[in-house]
Amino acid sequence: MLWDRTNDSEFHQAPNIAIIQHESAVMQVVGHFFENGITSFTTRINTAISFCAANGEVAPFVGHNA
Repeated sequence: MLWDRTNDSEFHQAPNIAIIQHESAVMQVVGHFFENGITSFTTRINTAISFCAANGEVAPFVGHNA
């Protein structure tokens, strides 16, 4: 997989880092009202985090492994 090779390359170039975090999309399964709401909310949060990090803020560590 390209993803694995890219991450391996980044870890090899900087052995002092422990975590590389990438933004991922929200997976929708059935498209019900509640699921659409959660998807919209999560997408807005991810966009806000990306915008802030692109403007110099420290990116937060979020996700299932946080």
